[in-house]
Amino acid sequence: MVTITGNRTSATSVWLIIIALGTASVLQGGCVASPDESDSEGSEQEVTVDEQLTDVEPKGASCTGVCSETVNESPYSVYVAKNWCWSGTTGSTTTLDPYCSSSSQRKWITSGNQTPPGEDWDTFRVDAGWCYKVRFEEWEWYGLHVWTVPYNRVGQSSPFWVKVENNATAYVTQQAFDRCP
Repeated sequence: MVTITGNRTSATSVWLIIIALGTASVLQGGCVASPDESDSEGSEQEVTVDEQLTDVEPKGASCTGVCSETVNESPYSVYVAKNWCWSGTTGSTTTLDPYCSSSSQRKWITSGNQTPPGEDWDTFRVDAGWCYKVRFEEWEWYGLHVWTVPYNRVGQSSPFWVKVENNATAYVTQQAFDRCP
């Protein structure tokens, strides 16, 4: 059994990450009820979760904490760039080209590969006419936040770029031309 004290959110399911002795373990399925009218936003709450710990195998995250990266799990190549020139959060998009300095390297990541380990690659491009399905994994103060986003440029004449913040990994899981996977 694990007891956690912290700010309660409206989430109905919690994935808690516990780092112990250099081994990542995940506490799965701890349910937290949605706050009712008597709860105040951001108030301290104590939540007790009685679940089993299971080991987590790290995938792709070679620079957690200091850089961002992209992993290509799709059958097609993904175009990436080192710099993102504007503010935003992981998953933010722009149609502007992120060439904001002479050191703004770019490269194609082929199927089954990722940006170079330990290097900071801030953005990837979703080409015009294509639709990408992307899973993001980002370390937050409470643990690992995972979500999936479809980026649809089908019928569009220009690409757009997607931001990947430090502490985050973007997994391009699927790509399709002229339709969404």
